Amino acid sequence: MTNIIGFKCSPGYIVKFKTRHSVIFEVSHGDASGVPTEVVNEWIDIKLPKLIDGYKPEDIFNGDEFGLFWRLLSNKTYKLKGQTFKCGKKSRERVSVFICANMTGTEKLKPIVIGKALEPRCFRGKPKPVIYRNNMTAWMTTTIWIEFLRKLESKMRLNNRKIVLIVDNCSSHVVIELNYIKLVFLPPNTTSVLQPMDMGVIHSIKSKYRVKFARKLLAILEVKPTVCTKDFELYEAIVMLKQCWNEVTVETITNCFRKSGFNKSLDVSEICEEVIVFEEWDQLNTQLDGGDMTFEDFVNADNCVTTCEPIPETTIESTQTSNDIQSDSDIECIDSEETDEEPIKMIEAINALTILRKYMDQTSDGNDSCHYLIDKIETNIYNKPRKTSQSLITNYFNKN
Repeated sequence: MTNIIGFKCSPGYIVKFKTRHSVIFEVSHGDASGVPTEVVNEWIDIKLPKLIDGYKPEDIFNGDEFGLFWRLLSNKTYKLKGQTFKCGKKSRERVSVFICANMTGTEKLKPIVIGKALEPRCFRGKPKPVIYRNNMTAWMTTTIWIEFLRKLESKMRLNNRKIVLIVDNCSSHVVIELNYIKLVFLPPNTTSVLQPMDMGVIHSIKSKYRVKFARKLLAILEVKPTVCTKDFELYEAIVMLKQCWNEVTVETITNCFRKSGFNKSLDVSEICEEVIVFEEWDQLNTQLDGGDMTFEDFVNADNCVTTCEPIPETTIESTQTSNDIQSDSDIECIDSEETDEEPIKMIEAINALTILRKYMDQTSDGNDSCHYLIDKIETNIYNKPRKTSQSLITNYFNKN
């Protein structure tokens, strides 16, 4: 372009040029254009039909991991885009999530959320809506994978049911002896085309999660000028994640299986994509000074996050003990923002429901279904057995 021949420069010049013009080098993840067509066609036309032959659609499962920055603000998205964040401060607000469902979308297994903290303080005294595991990297490891397989095998044995589980060939997905689960691995580097969860299910979950998270931020900004990390804890994030997984429709899951080649008779062009719109995005993005960030950028900001261990399991097993010993200080550092919560008293719960009733009266359009649910919750609260301290015999004697 400048007709300069034989241009030479120092490495420092290149570094400064890349910094000045925001030039980065990264490996493209999920790029369908890089997948060999012949490999895809062979899998769909020959290999896959043989591997799932004899299994009912409801007995064909697919599972996959994805990374999530669960407390990501829109004004930080550009700084994170395209980065893996294997360690460091930012990785503390990252989790890996494993989801699994069958081909008909009628059976969705409980998600596995993998964080760094052993037992976050915000979890104490609360039921976990997901399976929570931890390690120093917040990745899916062979240990977690084997635990998942054995529990699923036990469940299928009790039901005398045999299934196919299709996954990618990441290093954590090892093969163990199974009698009721047939493990099938996708061809290498084809997940962007052949992995059902990657064809729209994960995007659906993340879109729904970002909408819920953004609306929480808007609610916070109604009463205070800024948002801080204490306003949103990991427990809220996993509750939202489970809600989003529950809200993924049967149609979305079945369409993603079809797009991955599980139903060759269906024209892919006939499949309707799920579109999730967040109408309040412009308002939130302006308040957080997110620039020209779009909602889609917000949803896809952590698409390149690492979720599986890239080293052999033998190396991990040999260092697992030392990692566990060293993890205590890291766990305290991670959870230092979170404080122990006092048990909620019954009267506090009842008062909260009273406020909720007033809010619904002000905002609802005369629909009684919400009031019915509030009344039902209130009844359940009153019916719960109260914890009372045991009386001492000395309490019945007057002190003179």
